[in-house]
Amino acid sequence: MNRQEWLLWRKQGIGASDVPAIMGVSPYSNIVKLYHEKISDIIEDKTNYIMELGNKLEPVARSKYEILNDEDYPPVNFVHAEFPHYRASLDGYNKKLNSAIEIKYVGKSFKDECPVKYFPQIQYQYAVSSCERIDLVQIDDMNNIKYFLVNKDQEYIKAMLEKVDWFWACVIGRKEEE
Repeated sequence: MNRQEWLLWRKQGIGASDVPAIMGVSPYSNIVKLYHEKISDIIEDKTNYIMELGNKLEPVARSKYEILNDEDYPPVNFVHAEFPHYRASLDGYNKKLNSAIEIKYVGKSFKDECPVKYFPQIQYQYAVSSCERIDLVQIDDMNNIKYFLVNKDQEYIKAMLEKVDWFWACVIGRKEEE
């Protein structure tokens, strides 16, 4: 799937990177902006220097993680079997281990815990993919990586999915507030 096809695919549901805006923790967007993006006929390819750098470094981080763990983690797109509006593009997925990775460019400093702005994204990936494990893989300016497990939070997932379903109902019904 090329980039335009992927952007269209994302528009047909709620992707993992949409969820921080829905949950009110995104520094880049909010639920109203996301609503208008979802109902628009225009397919925007929003990017900036940091996003482009992160996309460029993603294969480097994935390769290093694969070498360290002696397992392959190809990128994959998931659509939930029961709720097709739940979608997630995983930066890496290992079917045998039923585990995934989320890769983030961090600049000069690694984090020791999952930043709030990424937590909903990873919890949503758990919900959509049914993975047993998801590691947050960080890559810095020197192409070093650091990674750690982000634990699944079932209570958070339940509340998050209720809000995602409410939001999707608003999008489908073209109601900014319900």
